[in-house]
Amino acid sequence: MGVSYYTVAARLGDPDAQQDLAFCIANGKGCKKDRKEAAKWYRAAVAQGVSDVGLAWIYKEKYQ
Repeated sequence: MGVSYYTVAARLGDPDAQQDLAFCIANGKGCKKDRKEAAKWYRAAVAQGVSDVGLAWIYKEKYQ
């Protein structure tokens, strides 16, 4: 249920929801694990000013 709420808020542009949704997707918490989709949401959050410390992997070509 949390993933669905994060998805709605993330699509509306909330950077915290984008980061939380990306965490859930990257780790398979409440949904299927998908690192490419997680990277997309992490990049969206970073574009709005969220720190990307520890997220260097989201910029690798295979996650574009």
